[in-house]
Amino acid sequence: MKKQIIALIAGVVVLFNAACLWGSEKRGGDDWVIPLDSPLPFPWNSIEGIWKVDSPKFQALFSFEVQYDCDNRQILTVLQLDPYSRFVVAKGIGYMNEATREVRAAMSDLSGGGSYLVSIGAYNDKSSFPYKSVIALRVASFTDWSRVATYRIYKVEPNALHFGPPKEDKEVCPPLP
Repeated sequence: MKKQIIALIAGVVVLFNAACLWGSEKRGGDDWVIPLDSPLPFPWNSIEGIWKVDSPKFQALFSFEVQYDCDNRQILTVLQLDPYSRFVVAKGIGYMNEATREVRAAMSDLSGGGSYLVSIGAYNDKSSFPYKSVIALRVASFTDWSRVATYRIYKVEPNALHFGPPKEDKEVCPPLP
């Protein structure tokens, strides 16, 4: 009877660890794996603002601003900021990928250093119980697809940084002649 109870307890411990119900040691950076099986609807209503990457490996801020294209679809203006000076170092426009529930933006380095892809999405964090929703940012190289890093990001300011002239109506279409 004693061996059966010990076996039952050991089985429950293994089950909880396999289900990721206890905290994970891996937090942020390349080591954090997005639970891709649980994407949440994209948080258009709360994404605007300045977000900080949660990683000692990658120090950056990102500014997100919701705008509208010529077909009145929501798009995301993405700016990467230097974390110390807050100068804009890269910019891009992101569109929603309905299949993955992510916004993907092609980013251009303003110093001429190239381009890269960022994907932003909301996910359930299965390393905690009860699950919490987190915003994740994935950075990928256009030239080497093996170079992909995923980070948790946290909102640090509610207002987005503007690059260029302000757009009063938040529409990015050129005016018609």
